Amino acid sequence: MAIRLGTIGAFGFDEFPPHLTLPCYRDLGAKTIQAFRRHGSGVSAETISTLCRKLELHIRAIHASFEAPLDLTAPDRQVRRETLATLAEDAAWAERMQARFMVVHPSPPFEDTSRLPDPRDEHDRAQRFPDCLKALLPIAEKHHLTLLIENMPPYHPFGRRIVDMATLVRHFDSPHIRLCLDTGHLNIVGSPLPQIEKVLDLVCDVHLSDNDGTSDDHLLPFKGTFPWDAFAELLHRRNYTGSLTMEIFFTPEQLRAQFTDPYRRKIHSLLVPETT
Repeated sequence: MAIRLGTIGAFGFDEFPPHLTLPCYRDLGAKTIQAFRRHGSGVSAETISTLCRKLELHIRAIHASFEAPLDLTAPDRQVRRETLATLAEDAAWAERMQARFMVVHPSPPFEDTSRLPDPRDEHDRAQRFPDCLKALLPIAEKHHLTLLIENMPPYHPFGRRIVDMATLVRHFDSPHIRLCLDTGHLNIVGSPLPQIEKVLDLVCDVHLSDNDGTSDDHLLPFKGTFPWDAFAELLHRRNYTGSLTMEIFFTPEQLRAQFTDPYRRKIHSLLVPETT
């Protein structure tokens, strides 16, 4: 099975009208979307499904809500309960669109993006995380979903160590828990390729974005310092068959200016191995 290009479909954000942004990604070659709606926006599954049918885009996944005060591994038990309740609503929303995957953040960002995790709090969150996944599993099973745990950048209290999360996923040994790999987040953490090599067998979706290694700028792939050529070689050598999902938040005008024919060829190089 070939690698498929996809895109985040952002709904409920005035600056990114999906009826204008999604056609740009479709014309780039995207076949799937990962639907994400602003928390509390009330965008219905039917609205998204109708637009995607019109554009011939398959709704493969959703991105679960993650805005504060939601926090899956919070010290406060009530916050964890409320987060689980929101994720259960998201899972039902995903099922109405016949999505197969739901991407989940293990913690929210700090307001100060220069702040690093407190080691004790990070350890405590890691200890709570298995119980959080146990609580999520019945929700995923009920709605016929696979949870994709996403690696976080360093300015989140927990979730930056994708190799550790992969170890936990292997321990669960459930088809309903896998990983979503975010290239931009991993580029900030550092040494992305050795980490990807260790976890790729568990990855079902990849968020594609770039940066300079210091901040999560969500640049277009090939516009920062992430090692794209080596990444493509690794994907093809390991026969990766999941989706590559563009996670770029540009206006329609910006997208049309950037998606030139040379850029389309660069993106295509991630999907298809070079022939010699």
